[in-house]
Amino acid sequence: MTTKTHAQRMAAKKAVIDARIAKATEERGVVILLRGNGKGKSSSAFGTLMRSLGHGKAGAVVQFVKGRIATGEHKFFQTHTNIPWHIMGHGFTWETQDKGRDIAAAEQAWEITQKLLQDDSIDMLVLDEMAYVFKYNYLPVEPVIEALKRRP
Repeated sequence: MTTKTHAQRMAAKKAVIDARIAKATEERGVVILLRGNGKGKSSSAFGTLMRSLGHGKAGAVVQFVKGRIATGEHKFFQTHTNIPWHIMGHGFTWETQDKGRDIAAAEQAWEITQKLLQDDSIDMLVLDEMAYVFKYNYLPVEPVIEALKRRP
């Protein structure tokens, strides 16, 4: 393929992609659920949050399970941003071994989350480790789904 042919093909492809982007005018929210064993879920969420902040968007974080010890991501965001950051948990369930306290922490985190969900100035809300509170039945999932649907 010649350089000229390649340039023509790429120009045609660019025209198609630009037309699709121009048609994509609907503003809507996106929910991303990261689950699975091992590391990387929180890192992925915080990376997405950093990109959002880099584009001038506002964000907030609610950590449902992580304990009161400072994590690297918390230290970074605390040093480089002024976003609301709520560490609500007391540590992983196998560390705390206090179901009543873990449920109370999840309920408090949910109270804060509901207020943040209603704040239309927040473009991205990270609900870190929220899936665990459903897995261990600390919170019912239905009210959370309904609140997400009602988000401005």
